[in-house]
Amino acid sequence: MVKRVLSLSTILALSAFGEEVNSLTEMFSNGKVKGEIRSFYINRNWDKNFENINNKIDREAFSLGGHLNYNSARYNGFSVGATGHTTNGLGLNSGDSIEIDPTLFGKDKKSYSILSEAYVEYKNMNTSLKVGRQKLATPLAGSDDVRMIPNHFEAVVLANNYFKDTTLIAAQVNKMADGTFSNAYGGEGSRGNLGLQSGYGLGAQVGKFVDMENAALGMDAPDTNGVTALAIIYTGITNLKLQLWDYYAHDILNAIYAQGDYKINFNKSTNLTLSGQYIREDDVGDKIAGEVDADLLGAKATLAIDKTKLYVAYTSTGTNLNSNQNGGIILPWGGHPLFVQGMVTRHGSFADTDSWRIGAIQDMSKFGVDGLSAHASYMEFDVAENNSYINGKSWLASESFFDLIYKVPAVKNLKLRLRGNYPDSFASDDRGWDEYRFIAYYGF
Repeated sequence: MVKRVLSLSTILALSAFGEEVNSLTEMFSNGKVKGEIRSFYINRNWDKNFENINNKIDREAFSLGGHLNYNSARYNGFSVGATGHTTNGLGLNSGDSIEIDPTLFGKDKKSYSILSEAYVEYKNMNTSLKVGRQKLATPLAGSDDVRMIPNHFEAVVLANNYFKDTTLIAAQVNKMADGTFSNAYGGEGSRGNLGLQSGYGLGAQVGKFVDMENAALGMDAPDTNGVTALAIIYTGITNLKLQLWDYYAHDILNAIYAQGDYKINFNKSTNLTLSGQYIREDDVGDKIAGEVDADLLGAKATLAIDKTKLYVAYTSTGTNLNSNQNGGIILPWGGHPLFVQGMVTRHGSFADTDSWRIGAIQDMSKFGVDGLSAHASYMEFDVAENNSYINGKSWLASESFFDLIYKVPAVKNLKLRLRGNYPDSFASDDRGWDEYRFIAYYGF
């Protein structure tokens, strides 16, 4: 759960290209097929005091699916690729729809499949270009791969690392197909306000590519020119990584994301990483989302001792009652890079909110259990009354969680994961629950 946005330069600029071949026939015959089989079980039980008051129904779901990808070899620098994703209930879930957790499926909690990626790539010297349907991993537009099918985008992404220790990225993103997790957030009203600040917009369409402005503001939003993004990532100073992103959502907003990470090495097994992040958003053009005026500051410290990591993080937002979301950070395209993000609680982006988080990650091989890692965390969100989710009320929300990942030594490419989260006062009505997830991944 400790976000590593800094891997973006690798993901976008140095994405894996197939071997170089000498003919079109070899380009396709030497292509590679890979994929993943994923099974997912989720169970949520509401806090009984809240359930009795609000008539909430406990819910669960099981799905089996995954993805299959083909990527050709390179010919004269060009390669092509495609990926299909699927999620299927297999008739194993409740016949009463209200008892089915929606975050594993598509519209109306139904199984679906999608051609999630279809792209052409080109690489020449220090420059790469990827055009078409693809998965993005950027701070404010990303895959958010936490359920069955992640978000995907239609985009043109150009990356260059000609300058030493520097990666330059330019992207034009026109469409988005929300993944299954958007069923938890996308919508209108207070739920829509939650979604807009948690990674999903008012027009979220699970499994369907729609224009970026529609995904954010609803299917009736005026046409725009999508989102243009520019970035620079610099690693030329020893132990320091810097990145700066600018997202220009035409006629909606301009969002700047900055992050710096500095590592202090005490010895071979002990180091301290100090991190800072900043988000600034302003309205632009025709202002079809109204006035936008928001910012966020965050800090994090991570201490690594041998195979143990301990971290603490803090973020703070301002307020502007004339701004969309009262000055909360707008995040409608799958990206939520805040240092204080919980497994389910993403309140750190609300207006006038101070948040903090502590956690520990342990590689259990230190205790003789090879392949197992354990992560536990606790966070609090001091939400002021100017928030747009439950406007006019202030409250203290919290969440604790654990996350166990086991890479099975006896079965190559098999990973098992058990996760649990326990939010308290998710909203001002004392909403809370116990939720457990069991996921199995098998890559090939």
